[in-house]
Amino acid sequence: PVSRVMSSTKEKVSQPLVAEYDHKANGKVPAFDIVAQVKTIAANVLPLMSDKVVVDDVAAAFWSQLFPGAVGVASSDRASVSVFFRPGSSPTDSNKVAMSSFVLKSSAQVTEVPGGAKFPLQVSQLQPTVFKVMESFLGAVANSERFSAGASDEMTTKELFFVLNGRVQKVVAPAPTALLFDYLQSAEVNLLGTKAGCRQGGCGACTVMVSRPFINNDGTEDPKNWVHESVNSCLRTLASVHRTVVTTIEGLGSTITKSITPVQDAVVRYAATQCGYCTPGWVMAGHAFVLQKKCENAKISCADIEDIADGNLCRCTGVRPLLTALKTLADADDQEKDKVPPAEIPPGWAIPVEQDWNKLVPSHEAIDRSKIAPLKVSDPVANLPTYYQPSNLQQVFEAWKSIPDKLKWPIKFQFGNTGNGIYPDAVPYRVGDADKWLNPRFRIDLTEVKELRNIDDDPAKPYYGIGSCVTYTRFISFLKAKLKLKPNPVEQQRLLAMRYLAQRTAGFQLRNRSSLGGNTMMVVLHRFDPKHPPFPSDLCTALLAVGASVTYRDLATTNEVVVELSRFITAPPPAGSYILTGYRIPKASTTSVTYTDTYKTAVRHTMAHSYTNGGITMTITLRGADVYLSNATMAFGGIGPTNVSTVAAARLAQPQKLDDNLVAALLNDLNTELGRWWAQFEDWKKRNNAQYAYSGEAPAYLISLGVSYLYKYLVTVASANGIKIDPRIKSVSWPDLIPVNHAEVVYESSKTPQVAVSSSANNPAMAHRPVIKYEAYAQATGEVKYVREAPVSGHGVYFSWVYAKRIGTFAYKWGPNMKPRDAVVNYLYDKYGSAVLDYLEYESLSQNPTINIDMTFSAGVGNVLAETLIIKNRQANCVGDRIGIVVATSETVVTQMADELMNHGFIWTQPDPKTVKLKLEDYGLDRNGDPDFDQWKKSRLIFPMGGVSVPPNATRDKNPDGKFIQNVVERPVSDPADKGWKDDVVAAYNTPSKIAQLPFFIQQRDGSVVRKVAKCRVVRADHRTTEQLHFYLETNAVIAEPSNAGIVIHASTQSPSECQTNVATLLRTTINHVDVQVKQLGGGYGGKTVRSKFHAAAAGLVCRLTGKSAKLIISREDDSAITGRRHPYFMRVYLAILVDDAPEFKAQDLKGTIAAFYMQAWMDTGFYYDSAETVLNVAVEDSDGCYYSALSRAEGQMLLTNKIANTAMRTFGHASIMAIENAIEAAGHCRDIYRNDGDGNSTSIRIRSIYRLNEKTPIDSILTDNILPQLFYSMRDSEWYTEAVKGVRDFNKNNRWRKRGHCLQPAKYKIGFEFGTLEQGHAIVNVFKGDGSVLVMHDGVEIGQGLSTKAVQIAATELGVPIELVQIGTTGAKVTPNPTGTGASSGSEIKGGATREACKILKKRLSDWCMAWYAKNAELASQGKPVLDGNWQKLDFWNYPNGWADIHKPLTPDDKPQLIWKTIVSSAYMQRVDLSAEGFYTNPYFNANPSTSMPQVYGYVYASAYSEVEIDVITGNTTIVETRLLVDAGKSMNPAVDVGQIEGAFLQGVGTVLTETVLFQPDGQRIGAMTADNTWVYKPPFAKDVPLNWSTTIFPSDQYPVPLNPHAPLSSKAMGEPPFILATSVYCALKEAIYAARMENGLGEEWFVLPTPVTPQDVKLHSGAKFTDFKLAPQTPPAHAVPVATDKFIAREVKLQTPAPLPVCALASLIKNATVCGSKAKTVTHGVTDAAVFRVAASV
Repeated sequence: PVSRVMSSTKEKVSQPLVAEYDHKANGKVPAFDIVAQVKTIAANVLPLMSDKVVVDDVAAAFWSQLFPGAVGVASSDRASVSVFFRPGSSPTDSNKVAMSSFVLKSSAQVTEVPGGAKFPLQVSQLQPTVFKVMESFLGAVANSERFSAGASDEMTTKELFFVLNGRVQKVVAPAPTALLFDYLQSAEVNLLGTKAGCRQGGCGACTVMVSRPFINNDGTEDPKNWVHESVNSCLRTLASVHRTVVTTIEGLGSTITKSITPVQDAVVRYAATQCGYCTPGWVMAGHAFVLQKKCENAKISCADIEDIADGNLCRCTGVRPLLTALKTLADADDQEKDKVPPAEIPPGWAIPVEQDWNKLVPSHEAIDRSKIAPLKVSDPVANLPTYYQPSNLQQVFEAWKSIPDKLKWPIKFQFGNTGNGIYPDAVPYRVGDADKWLNPRFRIDLTEVKELRNIDDDPAKPYYGIGSCVTYTRFISFLKAKLKLKPNPVEQQRLLAMRYLAQRTAGFQLRNRSSLGGNTMMVVLHRFDPKHPPFPSDLCTALLAVGASVTYRDLATTNEVVVELSRFITAPPPAGSYILTGYRIPKASTTSVTYTDTYKTAVRHTMAHSYTNGGITMTITLRGADVYLSNATMAFGGIGPTNVSTVAAARLAQPQKLDDNLVAALLNDLNTELGRWWAQFEDWKKRNNAQYAYSGEAPAYLISLGVSYLYKYLVTVASANGIKIDPRIKSVSWPDLIPVNHAEVVYESSKTPQVAVSSSANNPAMAHRPVIKYEAYAQATGEVKYVREAPVSGHGVYFSWVYAKRIGTFAYKWGPNMKPRDAVVNYLYDKYGSAVLDYLEYESLSQNPTINIDMTFSAGVGNVLAETLIIKNRQANCVGDRIGIVVATSETVVTQMADELMNHGFIWTQPDPKTVKLKLEDYGLDRNGDPDFDQWKKSRLIFPMGGVSVPPNATRDKNPDGKFIQNVVERPVSDPADKGWKDDVVAAYNTPSKIAQLPFFIQQRDGSVVRKVAKCRVVRADHRTTEQLHFYLETNAVIAEPSNAGIVIHASTQSPSECQTNVATLLRTTINHVDVQVKQLGGGYGGKTVRSKFHAAAAGLVCRLTGKSAKLIISREDDSAITGRRHPYFMRVYLAILVDDAPEFKAQDLKGTIAAFYMQAWMDTGFYYDSAETVLNVAVEDSDGCYYSALSRAEGQMLLTNKIANTAMRTFGHASIMAIENAIEAAGHCRDIYRNDGDGNSTSIRIRSIYRLNEKTPIDSILTDNILPQLFYSMRDSEWYTEAVKGVRDFNKNNRWRKRGHCLQPAKYKIGFEFGTLEQGHAIVNVFKGDGSVLVMHDGVEIGQGLSTKAVQIAATELGVPIELVQIGTTGAKVTPNPTGTGASSGSEIKGGATREACKILKKRLSDWCMAWYAKNAELASQGKPVLDGNWQKLDFWNYPNGWADIHKPLTPDDKPQLIWKTIVSSAYMQRVDLSAEGFYTNPYFNANPSTSMPQVYGYVYASAYSEVEIDVITGNTTIVETRLLVDAGKSMNPAVDVGQIEGAFLQGVGTVLTETVLFQPDGQRIGAMTADNTWVYKPPFAKDVPLNWSTTIFPSDQYPVPLNPHAPLSSKAMGEPPFILATSVYCALKEAIYAARMENGLGEEWFVLPTPVTPQDVKLHSGAKFTDFKLAPQTPPAHAVPVATDKFIAREVKLQTPAPLPVCALASLIKNATVCGSKAKTVTHGVTDAAVFRVAASV
């Protein structure tokens, strides 16, 4: 009864709107009992006990029954009530009467208030009227099982409900900006498997699966058909998952439940994990896609797999293993899939796989969307909404109108929130004539608005209607569905054109949640944004090309407006006054024939903004044999503030004949207009002081792309319609689509079985086998815990760096008369409250005697500044200089504090920009490219003479011209007359003939060497490299915890000992008070070798000062800014090539041999010393590459720039190796070096100069295991190489605007630290008596390189126990003291060697004891005496084939089977035998005389690589057609792991060569700031950047009569760094392709400088293509167009299939007859249907 309900009013009933999750109900939420909920409202009908506003929930329905139009009530004084109404429903007289009847008439004093009415009230004064209304309402609801559709639209809830991994989650009033990722990582939820690598949606590490109802074309939902999509949780707002099902990596399978999914199994089985940080994201992306396809009963192709992989980044594996793993789930035959053997899974490690996909579908029974109201959250103080998820447009209009002052309470419409990955969270409102950017206070989520997600495919309409909230994925699916219906060719091409640019937008996860409208609005909102650059939308260009219009609704009048898209994006309505509702895309005309095509060029094939995109449509008319064009629409994006439809097409207002005259006119018109458009935009930027981050794009290049697209279009039309054109230009129209790549992996060794599972469960010999990674299952299930996600224990604190974002001197803005610490803390406390704890800077810390704040972390050398934790003076010499540390109790607040202080807390005085040096070129280069030494010597940034300590392996030299040399490696010469050879080489190069007379040493048959003076041709080649970011997905991370023994540091570091020492020194304590523990890194690549000590020291400092656990919070952008990068170089190489025809040289075929090598290298160190000396040493020492030269000298010099210190990075000697290979290519392209027999190109030079067995390098290493010749010749003499080289030559001959290049390159890379002391390892092996399990603790760090896996294999093999008994412990500086940093590719060998030594000790100890103990007991038994051990008879392991790894035969019927090893261990413990052993390992050296000052090297890795590259000359797009890697891994410890290292290193090298551009602001206030600091600007290679054909083979070195490496455990070799240099083959192949283009474009035969990375812009600009050369008619190639370089061994004719012509109505490409390691030739063809189809259509 109502009376009983009302009697409980004062008891404040608090039943929630929807019941809490019942943990005992198996994840089910109780049914939505609306009656119970209304009773609750009734019990609280007047919220006298609360000050909160009740404006949502079911209350709205109740209040509207009492007062029409009412939306809620509020009690401000606990004695009166205010009733609020919707706009337009303010209190009327009837409402006032109703209010009066609500209380006793004697007290009815109703007054109007803004938006409602107010009246006094006491519960005792309630009138019976209210009870009647309540009874009526409750009765009506009780008779209804659920809300009606109309009522449901009116109901909302402030409680967020969704299912997470099968458990219902309830969040009350979630913050509108809260992200799903942060919720998952919160302490309450603690799902740490999902990672955040970038927080921009650009890496995919944060991927989760969201399931929701299928959306029908009319925008309604199908409640019985749910779809499963991968999304980026770092961008998805928490509120937006209301009424959905979310699955994270923890919801798939785990090692605990002993069940995993097929995707997880594939990733494990195909060795597709390394550091594992990205693995959960890859697994979730693959799982969601495959699951959805299984639910649809749809086939999965290998192409589908590659398409969905474009949203995930892997920095470790080279991506290929992940693609291979996912392709195993495709419905394709084995020929389409990669030829890669699975890794071996030891039986004890194997986890069952759930193969029934039906069981993997997440249940949505707990989420009945019809019974859970939409979400609406309000600000209790402002009394206004902050988040609302309406169901229809009417609710959108009402919500918009409910905000009286939108400038004070800005509204933002959002859908997937994906735009936040690019632009900050702000919205513009038109104020006067300008837009004012405001932070939104009210977000209206359009996800559920059915009118905005409809797709109108009414055949009767002349257009397709697409809602603005249709996602890219739905739009692409719609286009695919239309294409399957095989429309007419014109319509087909329009659909394909849109699909092409839609598919190339963002990544798969982003396309799943990005709406078309959101994409368009980014163009509109940022078209004239002075702080952020315009958005180069790809889709807008496609829609402009097809003549699309948009529909929008005026928010004030709700009127619909239809306007052309071109007008909408250039002159939209006032900001904040409308909502974009949809698109009208015209269908193909039935009265004319048009052709549409679209284009895009970007630095990377996928997940990259366009440089320039284009879309073109023209009407085509045939008049006899002639083709006429008219009615042109040309749209371009990336040039200017918006996508633009040009007026250059005005020439085609009337039909014009397509010929060269028209081509020239159109191209010139377009070039002029685009240039004018760009100039206008530049003028606007100057007038509005636009401060855009430097992007590195040249305006001329952007404009040229638009012109190139038009030429491609015209060639396509001409080719398809029978116009006689030059056959060599047809390929320019090939679409820029990447075919499915193919891979093959070969473990070609008799000692490396290619099996999937172990043949014997007890076989302990696990070495040299392709075992899955030790951590693979834990990585694939997200169970590996990294420091970055680790929670802070207790009431810990968080800290962030405050670093300089400008160069110059600074003063604190706040409290100028106060101490900086006090002023900053006071200001931040006022802004952020009690969460603010402290600000640490030099002045305050210097007063603390317990802190050694003046300590140097890297030495100052000469006038190179020593680097301290925090800069001492208020002068920032580079962006990234550390100024201070902020500390807070909240992770969110500490980030806000740091940002506030860095962006607004300082007053800067900027230096003269002319004094700022950001690159080596800033020191000046003369006309010949020579550095300006005078300027260098005058600069304060130069190392002065004698100011640098000489490294032990270098010599000091001062030339007569005053050039300073820091490091020299020179092969000694015996004849004093030969000592001046270097000067002779340089002098000869400066003569017209470039001929030098140099000593040459000829090996005689008797072993003697004869010196001859020979004629040599001198070649000079310059080479420049730039920075590269490490871009590990786990940013630097550290947690410091106080302990009874001091401080424990949990760090993501490669150098625990260095961290330990620096923390102790800073805190003025002894090292034994500091422990550093490291378990697993999420990538390192050298970036966590030197720089991580600063983070560890800061953590220790904060921990000491607060007495609490302290965790570093650092964003991707901040990590990139302060960590440092790869060192850039400028290198100059002189080669003297033997060209003497004297008989003694002819006799041994020596022409083309390198006679002398001289290199000069200048390295950019940044502003601090860091590891510069070691890095430069390696570059100089490795400069000989693979080539012997009796005359050899390399010099190195360091220069400082105003950038944070560059630091160690994987393979930091690669630049000099690239330099010598580049020089050999230069020599190979010199006509006067060609041999008379035609065998004299760069390959021939390599052949004649390659190191042979037992030759000595300039650093005194004797190559006793050298197999370089075998590696190189095995590729050079193969049939496929012959065919490939012939194919490249024919391709270039037959194609004018596409060129290919190839390179066959050997590689040699030394292993080990420069300083031999570091080459030591320590390990402890413990055996536990209870079960015989083994724990290995070594001093190495698992970074992803497989160190733990190899250590486990070594331990299992050496101890002779099953591998599942072995576990790896955490690396701890107190457990294994003085741990050498893990780097230089030496970790697995050195730490593995220490593990082996410990196991050998333990094995011998147990073996000796066991046999002795057995003999003693046997003797007693034979004498009839009591034995000492009842199990002695079970110790005879020597009687079993697998030793103590076998099960002992039962001796009695009651015997239980037990591993002999367990029996031995148990008995040994009982007899007090030590079950622990320590191992220590040091590496011998390769040096001929280890006592010399030369670097101490303990091994070399040899390899050979072939790469073939294709370029589009007029756009610069580059594709790696093929790569073959042949690598010497010694006797590989684990081929599966080694192949991963090989391919990962190679692709990281490809990034250096092609895509990874580091940019710095060249001018302005932020000069020196790095602008390429995260995924939207910095582009490591993705899935479609890998070679189309990729073969990796581990060379069977154990089958050749060459000594295996005796200095590594079990003769294995390190694989972490050496394969990186194989990417040089890609560089040289690319340069050859560009060279072919340059020759045909009239730039001559001279070799040219091509800095890395070589982006499409660089390819285009260096190729020399000019639009004035763009012709249709056949042209005669100039005589110089075909290089004369030939190879004698490739003279055989090989027939290759030529590319088919592009069909005008098909945008597709494929590889035909392509095998990676087979004998068939590969040809990329770019067409699949008959081009004549279009001609027939055009003739109608």
